Amino acid sequence: MKRIDYSKYSLSELYSVKSDIDASRNPENFIALEKELSKRESHFTSNVAPQETKEFDDFSDDPIAKVTSWSATDFNSSSSFCTHHLVDINENRLEFFSSDKSIGFLLVFMLSGVVAVLFGYLMQRSGYELLAIMPFSIGGLFILASVAGLYFGSTPIVFDKELGLFWCGRKKTVVSENYVPSDFLVRLSDIYALQLLDKLVREDDGDYLFYELNFVLKTGSRIHVMSHGDEKELTTDAKKLSLFLEVPIWNGIDKKPRSELGTLAVSLLTENTRQRI
Repeated sequence: MKRIDYSKYSLSELYSVKSDIDASRNPENFIALEKELSKRESHFTSNVAPQETKEFDDFSDDPIAKVTSWSATDFNSSSSFCTHHLVDINENRLEFFSSDKSIGFLLVFMLSGVVAVLFGYLMQRSGYELLAIMPFSIGGLFILASVAGLYFGSTPIVFDKELGLFWCGRKKTVVSENYVPSDFLVRLSDIYALQLLDKLVREDDGDYLFYELNFVLKTGSRIHVMSHGDEKELTTDAKKLSLFLEVPIWNGIDKKPRSELGTLAVSLLTENTRQRI
């Protein structure tokens, strides 16, 4: 069989071929495929790894940093864990995908709904039609909420160098003559920097910090990209994205000393306790 040149394949195409190739029938192509995959992965890792120890960019004297907002956006995240992670599709494309924890949480939520519906069905079969309405209703809501979460959570969030665009959505993206940067579409050339911020969320069952990643445009305006509760994961993704887009990271998470954040959190918790008493 003719040997295939895998160097022209994208990383996603290589993974697709790997899942289909028969190593026993095509040993030469399988070995070539493994070598190309190893080469691509090590190349990407070697590019990203140094960023882990790199200090964040100094923006204290940047004129754009002085006019942009340093407060968290109005976007509210209800997740105290990592909901998405950034994946390398090929050298010209990165995408945010739902995390395993996020998908697992929604599947458990859906399973709870299925159990409630089955319980309602058994109650109905036993002659308790009116009592069965509640588990049917609650279970149905759980299932609908889970399906909606899985659908909207899997919405493509794409950074594409070939098109020169960031977009969020399932439809093919086209830049119109009336283009204005939005949460769903931004030209990569409009991005001046990446901004990391944190925000304290107060809830009845406890307070927690969530973190957000924003684009800072050349005009000083901002576009929200991602928010969740895992600082380490979001920071790692920001460094990968900074390398990909060749723009600096402005870390606003540490603008307020951690001791001050801790004092604020304690004071808020004390206030909540007093109100409940």
